[in-house]
Amino acid sequence: MPGLGVGHLQRPGRGDLHIGINVEIPRKLDDRSRELLEELSAVRGEESARPEKAGVLLSSTSFAKPSQASDRNTSMTLPVFIAPEAAALRGCALGDSYTLDGDEGFHAATVRRMDVGQMLDVVDGDGLRVRGSVSERTKKSLTLRVEEIIHEAPPSVRLVLVQALSTGGRDEMAIEMATEVGVDVVIPWQANRSEVRWKGEKAAKGMRKWESTLRSATKQSRRAFIPRLEDACTSQRLAQWIGEETASGAWVIVCHESTRAPLSILLRELRAAAEKSLPTTDEASGEAVPGTCLPPRISVIVGPEGGVDPDELSLFEAAGARVCLLGATVLRASTAGPVALSLISDAIGRW
Repeated sequence: MPGLGVGHLQRPGRGDLHIGINVEIPRKLDDRSRELLEELSAVRGEESARPEKAGVLLSSTSFAKPSQASDRNTSMTLPVFIAPEAAALRGCALGDSYTLDGDEGFHAATVRRMDVGQMLDVVDGDGLRVRGSVSERTKKSLTLRVEEIIHEAPPSVRLVLVQALSTGGRDEMAIEMATEVGVDVVIPWQANRSEVRWKGEKAAKGMRKWESTLRSATKQSRRAFIPRLEDACTSQRLAQWIGEETASGAWVIVCHESTRAPLSILLRELRAAAEKSLPTTDEASGEAVPGTCLPPRISVIVGPEGGVDPDELSLFEAAGARVCLLGATVLRASTAGPVALSLISDAIGRW
C-alpha cells in the first residue's frame, strides 16, 4: 500500500506498507469441524465436495449425491437427529409418515444431504428412537416412513458429572466427552478457583452453550437420551446436594491429587456390588428379579484448572463425598471427568 508504511528517517514522507497473508488449509478435519463447514456452505448456498485424499472441503458447482441405496444392510450405526417436538414423535406408529423439520430437518436435508431411501433415527431425548427411511426430501425437511419404534430403558445406575467452570472451553470439552461416554446428568459448578464467572446474561449464555454441546454430542454418539443439564451451583449449594445424595444411598466421588486413596479401590467395590446386582430367578414365579446392590447414582466432581481448594474439599468430605486419586498423573479439567466415568461404567457393567 503506497505511502502508508513507516516514516522515512532522513527525509519527509512514508514508505510503502507491505501486508503478507498466510492461508492455511487444514488437511485433517474431525467430524464436528467438517459438519460446521458443511453447514456454513449450505447456508451460503454453496455446494461442497469432499476429495477422498485431500481431507478438506472444496467449493464446487457439482456435488455427488449420497447413494440412494438403502442403508439396511450396512453394519454402521444410523445418523441420529433430535425431534423438534417430542410429542409429535411419540405419537408415531409403524407405517406412519413423520416429517423432520425445523433446524434438525434443515441440517438433515441440506447439510447432511440425506436422500430418498436412506435410513436414519429420530430420538426424543428421553429414550424413544424412531427408525425410518426417507420417502421425501425438500431443502428444509425430510419425510420418513416409520419402520421401527424402539423404547430404550434408562440405566439402572445414573451417572452424574459435576463439572467446574473452566477457561479455554475445557469445561465444554469435558461434558462433550462425558456425553459420549454415557453421562446422564451434568451440573455446572462455580468453584472458588474458577476463573470463569457466570452472572446475569453470561450465565444464561453459558447454559445455552452447554445445552447445545450436550445435544450435539448426543447425536454424535447416537444416543436416545440427552443428558439432563441442571442449574449451576455454588460450592455451598453443592455441599448441601452432596449430603442429600449420600443420605439417599448415592455415591459422590471427588477426584483430587491430595489423597493417596486410588479410584481403583472404589472400582473394586463397584465391581463386587455389580456382581451381586445381577438378576436372579424367583423360585415361586420363575421370573427374573433384578439385584439392588449398586448405588442408584454415582456422581463425579471435577474441579477447575486450579483444582479444588482445601476449604471446598473439607466441606465436601464432611457432607459425605469420597475423595480419590484418579491416577499417577494429573489430568486436565477437560479429561478427568470422562476418564473417571469410563472406568466407573466398566466397573458397573455398562460397558
